[in-house]
Amino acid sequence: MGRVAKCVWAAALLTACAGELSEAEPAPEESPDGPGFAVLELYTSEGCNACPRAEYHLNLIEDDYDDQPVLPMAWHIDYWDYLGWRDPYGDPRYTERQEDYKEALGTTRRYTPQAIVNGQTHFVGSVRRAADEHIAAALERGSYAEVLLTLTPAEDEVHVAYDVIGGREADELHVVLVQSGLANTPDAGENRGVLLEHDNVVRRWSRVVAGSGELSLQFPADGPRDFDVLAWVQDEDTKRMGGATKATVETTP
Repeated sequence: MGRVAKCVWAAALLTACAGELSEAEPAPEESPDGPGFAVLELYTSEGCNACPRAEYHLNLIEDDYDDQPVLPMAWHIDYWDYLGWRDPYGDPRYTERQEDYKEALGTTRRYTPQAIVNGQTHFVGSVRRAADEHIAAALERGSYAEVLLTLTPAEDEVHVAYDVIGGREADELHVVLVQSGLANTPDAGENRGVLLEHDNVVRRWSRVVAGSGELSLQFPADGPRDFDVLAWVQDEDTKRMGGATKATVETTP
């Protein structure tokens, strides 16, 4: 794929993608009666010159929806590293997660910046209007599960006690540690010489049976100690999400 087309198949497709790529609507099922929520996953890379704008919007979304159950996060993939800059936050497991969405979303290819809401709809992550539309729809759909978290920070990790109420047989609980206040200036690749600022970057990810239990997430050694834990219930076959929550990690400087 050519360099111009690689990060979302060229800027001219942004408007088309915002509508066409968001056609994978959730299949009908019984109406959940819990409060609505929106888990917003952005698949991004420091090696993609279309991604900084998407991450800028992701940061604004956190501020604009700070009083609503909207959980934004940035998953840095690794498949653009070959262009010359190795994304320090990229992880092959995050690339695999994006790949796993293709069947559920009815797509044939992956791209950046791709945004996915509640595992069911997707759009080009740099299109803010599309983000607001998908978030609004997700908030109206309701939830069927409740996720409770209790965090106990230590020096090098945070201990997470979790309890899922109302989960279904095919559900898993996904728990991530996100970090904010990160910044880099790549010296190679499409963003060479550009200051890239990141919030809500996924640094740790654990998945367990949706029930009750405990786990620990290790703090990364780099960057500020500005962390949140996000958790959501997700059907591993349909990718549908049933409920989500967020908790701030209270750490010492």
